Parts: sequence; C-alpha cells; structure tokens
Amino acid sequence: MAKRKPAIVEHLPQSTATSRPKATVFISHSHEDNELVRDLARRLRDAGLNPLVDFADLTSGGGLRGPVWMDWKKKVPDQIRAADAVLMLVTPAALKSAWMMRELGMAEGLERVVLPLTAGVKPRDLPAPLQSYQVTPFDEADRAINTLSESLTPAAKE
Repeated sequence: MAKRKPAIVEHLPQSTATSRPKATVFISHSHEDNELVRDLARRLRDAGLNPLVDFADLTSGGGLRGPVWMDWKKKVPDQIRAADAVLMLVTPAALKSAWMMRELGMAEGLERVVLPLTAGVKPRDLPAPLQSYQVTPFDEADRAINTLSESLTPAAKE
C-alpha cells in the first residue's frame, strides 16, 4: 500500500491573519465629541485596528476628584503607552481642553505615530505643536485610517 503524502496545509504556519495581534490606536478627544469618536472607532475596527477610547467626562459634576481622578490621570498615559498610534480628534471642544495637548505630549514622548483629524477647525486655528503634522480633515478620515492601518500592520512593514 502506497504511503499517503501529507497535505500541503499541514506544513504551512498558522494564518497570520488570525494570529497577528491588531495594532492599537488611542483616540484623543473631547467628551463633547463622543458621537464622532464612536464613528471613528467603528472605522478603525473596519480597517483592522483596535481602537482604545476613554469616554470619561472630566467636566460633569465639577470634574473627577480623589481616587477616581488619580486612576483616570494614570489610565490615560497607560493607554497611550499601550497604543501603537494616537488619533487626535481636533474639534473646537477639544481645543478648549488642556488634555488634548497633554496627550499629544505623551504620544510624542513615547514616540507614537500621531494622526490629527480635524472637524470644524481650520488649519490656521491649530495650536503650534499640531501645525507640524500632516493634518487630515474629517471628511478624509477613511483614507487616513487606511494609510495608518497599512503602516501599522506587520505584513506591510515586511
């Protein structure tokens, strides 16, 4: 009786599509823009990325205080540290928040890829640190997210 040759599939490594971890993208935003953020999170997932979003509202009830504030103050840097990239949703509400610039500073300090997306903000109204980036208007978000996904996907880097 002739020996059966093993199937070719038995010799191939596991599919990288299922074993590869997804790149993580922290979304920096104002709580006033949560609807836009939910849309961006969906678009990131559709592009094969893992969105990291914190929907905490620092202004409700006078802001967070005590241990809750300290947890949140530590949580954001931890999330940025865990991310491969930071998507900055720059809106009029975000420009009023000191947190946006703190998060940009953290992302730069940790050498994360930074993708600024604007909605309702003209390039001339951006703070100086953001003017050094290639800023994308919200209506071109899909193109920018796909480019980000390609740059963060290990297969694209090989």
